[in-house]
Amino acid sequence: TGIKLTNTGEWPSKKYVNKKRKGWIKLHVTLNIDSGKMMAMKVTDNRTHDSQCATGLIERARKKAEAVGCKVKKVIADTGYNTHQIFRYSGKRGIKPVIKVRRAAGITGNRARDEVVREMRRGRRWWKEGNG
Repeated sequence: TGIKLTNTGEWPSKKYVNKKRKGWIKLHVTLNIDSGKMMAMKVTDNRTHDSQCATGLIERARKKAEAVGCKVKKVIADTGYNTHQIFRYSGKRGIKPVIKVRRAAGITGNRARDEVVREMRRGRRWWKEGNG
């Protein structure tokens, strides 16, 4: 979801020929699940895909966690972050990715993603409960 950039409603703009679509801004946030504190944040427009800013957010959260003596163990994200780049990044850093992949996802050689695919093939409910 996003936040509208203008205050005008959708109906008047459609009725009065203003077919130009208004933009959105998106707020990407990383949280520490245990404490509920925000670790990193980024605001983007509607042209930026969620996965484009994920590695930067995770890296900033990882550095902030290391500064206080903690470690990022798990990345929980929705399907908007289901890209090989994020799985590769998290696998190299020893971070467990908990990102839902599509049902027809196949084994591709990306070790971190393949592990999630195998777990989800056992059962989506089992995967969901096992990863919290």
